[in-house]
Amino acid sequence: MGFSVKRRDFLGLIGGGAIGAALSPAPWKSLDDVAIWTQNWSWKPRLPRGPVEVAFTHCGLCPAGCGLKVRSVGGSPVSVHGVPGHPLSAGFVCALGLAGRYLSYHPSRIVEPTVVGTDGQRRGIPFKAAVRQLGKWLDEARSGGGHGSVAILDNRPDRMRSLAYRKWLGALDGVHVKGLREDAPINRLRAMLDGQVPELGLDIARARTVLSFGAPVLEGLGSGEAGSRLRGRSGTEKPYIVQIETRPSRTAHSADLWLRIAPGTETVLALGLANILVSEGLYDKEIIGRTALDLDGPGGYRELVARFSPKQVARITGIDAATIKKVARRFASGPAVVIPGVDPGGGPLSPEAQTAAFSLSLLNGDVGRPGGVVARRVSETIQLPGTAQLANTVELADVPDGSIRLLIADGIAGGCAMPTSLLKRKLNPSEGRVVSLSPFERSAMHEADLVLPSTTPFESIDETGVPIDSPVDSMGLTVPSMRAPDYSVDSLHVLSMVTKSNVPKITELLRSRSDRIHAGGRGSVFDPSKGESAPITEFKTAGHLWRALLDGGLWTDSSATFTCPPFRLMGADAAIRDRLHKVLEQPSTADGWAHELVLMPFGWRDAPGDGPLPPVMAKLFRETRLRLDSRFATICPGTAKDLGFAEGDKASIKTSLGSITVEVVLDPAVANGVVHVAVGPSTGAFGDATREKGDQPLDLPSCKNDDCWRVIPAKMLEVVS
Repeated sequence: MGFSVKRRDFLGLIGGGAIGAALSPAPWKSLDDVAIWTQNWSWKPRLPRGPVEVAFTHCGLCPAGCGLKVRSVGGSPVSVHGVPGHPLSAGFVCALGLAGRYLSYHPSRIVEPTVVGTDGQRRGIPFKAAVRQLGKWLDEARSGGGHGSVAILDNRPDRMRSLAYRKWLGALDGVHVKGLREDAPINRLRAMLDGQVPELGLDIARARTVLSFGAPVLEGLGSGEAGSRLRGRSGTEKPYIVQIETRPSRTAHSADLWLRIAPGTETVLALGLANILVSEGLYDKEIIGRTALDLDGPGGYRELVARFSPKQVARITGIDAATIKKVARRFASGPAVVIPGVDPGGGPLSPEAQTAAFSLSLLNGDVGRPGGVVARRVSETIQLPGTAQLANTVELADVPDGSIRLLIADGIAGGCAMPTSLLKRKLNPSEGRVVSLSPFERSAMHEADLVLPSTTPFESIDETGVPIDSPVDSMGLTVPSMRAPDYSVDSLHVLSMVTKSNVPKITELLRSRSDRIHAGGRGSVFDPSKGESAPITEFKTAGHLWRALLDGGLWTDSSATFTCPPFRLMGADAAIRDRLHKVLEQPSTADGWAHELVLMPFGWRDAPGDGPLPPVMAKLFRETRLRLDSRFATICPGTAKDLGFAEGDKASIKTSLGSITVEVVLDPAVANGVVHVAVGPSTGAFGDATREKGDQPLDLPSCKNDDCWRVIPAKMLEVVS
C-alpha cells in the first residue's frame, strides 16, 4: 500500500507548523538578536545628535550646477533634494547628485600624498615633503624647457579658480590647458565667425527643432526651461528632437526621430542635409548673401555640398534618401538648434563633423536669433594683483607633442573621460611628470608621479559652470555642506606654497566676481527658499548679493542681442577645409589592421570614466543590468551569430594596440558589425582595493589623433576559461 500526501494535507501541515513556530518565542528572540547585531556593526555610520537644519547649495559634481536642498542633522547631511523652479535645473537632480555626499567616505578616497619612487613603487609622504618635491620638479621643468613646459590641466576652465591658475602660469611662461567638456564644440562655431565673437550658448527653450549629433539631450543635458520643454513638462509645445546616433541610447529611443547612422558618417549626413537646403533654396538667402564668405567660387561650400546628393548620402550613412529630405525640410521650417554632441566616454565628433554640423545653423540663419545660437554677456574681467600676464588657454589638441615637462592635473570632474594616451603624448617622453590634485584614485592617478589629496565638491566652496544649453551667463556657489578632512588641500593653497607667491584664496576670487556682478546691475537672483527671482537692483549693497549667493542663490544675467558677423561655412582652418573636400574618399584601414567590427566606446553622463560611484549607485550597477558598466560589451544577435558568440559568453575585444575582457550582451537595436562598451564605471569606481589595468576601453591607447576616438577598428575573440 503506497503513501501519498494530498495538497490539502500538505498545506495543513505547513500551516500548523507556521502557527506553532509563531507561538514559540525562539524565532522572535533570534530576530531580535539579529536586529541588535546589525544595528551595531562597527562600520555602520552613526549620525550625531543635534538640530535638524536645511540649507541650499549647488552640485559641483559636473558642470550642470543643479540646485540642491540639503537636510542635515547635527551638521551632517542626511538627504538631498532638487530645488523647484531653479533656473538651471528646474528641480531635477541626477542620481549622482542625490547620492554624491557619500563620496566623502568612498574606499578610494586618498588620505595622504603619495609619490612614485625610483623603484617604481608608490608610497606615502608628508605634505610638506610633497610640496618640496613639486617645487623641485617645477624648477627642473622651467630650466630644461621653453614656453609651455609647465601646464595645468583644468576640466572646468571658465571658473575664477581658472583665472588664478592662468595668473600663476603667466609668471612661469606656462599654458592653461582645457580638459574635454560637453560645451567644447561651441568653440568650433566661434572659429567659423569673423572678428570679436562673444561667448555663445544654445537657446533650446525657444527652438522648434533640435538636431542632435549624439548629444545626451534627454539624459540631463537640458537645463531649466529648456529641460522642461525637452521633457514635455512646460505646458508649451516641445521641440521636435532628431537624434543622429549609432548607439541605442536613452535619447535615441525617446527622440521623435532616431537616425541610426553608420559609424563615423556624421560629416556625410550633415553635408547631405546642407545639399537639400542649398539645392531647394531653403537656406536664409538674406543672411547668406550678406555674410557668407565661402559659399561660391572654386572649392566653395556650394561646390562641396553638391557632391552629397541624397542618394549618395543614403548609401554611405544607411539613412534613406526620403528621411534625409524630411529632416532637412523640418530643420528649415523654423528656429533650430544643432548640437554636435560630446559623448561622456566616446568623446567629440571630428573637427570636420562639427564644422559641417554648425554650417547648418549658419545656413538656416539660426546664429544670433532666438531659438538658435545666442550670445551670452560675460561680466568684466577681474584684475588680479601682480605684474604677470595671464597665460593662454588652449585645447589639449593644440599642445605640441612632447612639450610639457610638468603637468598639474586639477582633479575636479569635467563630465567627460579622455584616453590617458592623449595626456602621455603631450608629455616630454624622458622628463615629463604628472602631479594630480584629486580626492580619489582615478586612471590619471596611475600615471601621476605625485598625488595630493584634494577636497570633494560637498566639502569646499567653488562656483558652478554654465551649461551649454543656457542662453545666459550665471553664477552659483557650491557652498560646503560637510567639513573637509584635515588631510585634504586646496589647489590654490598648494600653488602658493610651491612658488612662495601670493595666490588669492578662492573665497576672495568669488567675492570679487560677485561684487563686479553687483556693480553691473544686470540680471536677477533666484532665492531657493522662496522659489522665485528678484532683480539684482533690489540688492542694495554688494554684501547683500554675496550673502544671497552663500545662501544657495543663483544669479542669472539678462539676455543679450547679437548680430551674426561674416562667417565661413567651412571654417577658417585650411586643414579642416581640405578634409571636408576629401570626406567621400574611402578611408584606409588603420595601420593595415584586419578588423571584423568597430568598437564604439560610450559613457554615462552621470558616471563617466574612472570616477568613483556613491555606494548606492555602485550597488545598482553591479547587481542589475539597467545600466551596463565596462565589464560588458553589447552587440546585435546577427553579429553574435556571425562571430560565434551567445549571451553571457566571455570575449576579448582586441585592437591593434591592446585588449580588454568583457561579457557579451545581445541587443537587437545595436547596428550590425558594431560593439559598444561603456567607459566606466571600472573596478576602481566601485571602491575595490585594487584597480585592474586594462579594464575599460580608454585604457587602450587606441585613438589615432587628438580629436576623435569614437570609432575604433577591433576584433572579438573567444576567451577560453
